[in-house]
Amino acid sequence: MGSNTSLRALDLSCNSLSEEAGRLLREGLHSNTTLSSMDLRLNQITVDTVAAVEDACKKNKLEAHRARREYLEAVRLQETGSS
Repeated sequence: MGSNTSLRALDLSCNSLSEEAGRLLREGLHSNTTLSSMDLRLNQITVDTVAAVEDACKKNKLEAHRARREYLEAVRLQETGSS
């Protein structure tokens, strides 16, 4: 998950994931910057861990929006011949 650059959403609901699995997911999101949606319903994960995973997904979503804005601005500058 950490090195995957195309994964945007992941449904892990109803998988009996443990708190340890939740911790590993949270750690994996530190190196994955594209995953912005994860369904963790009906698992054995604490509310605090789910909140930490949710925060990481939100951060990734904001980073994706920032990168998209920068790309569009670069294209716009290139099209107008500005540097």
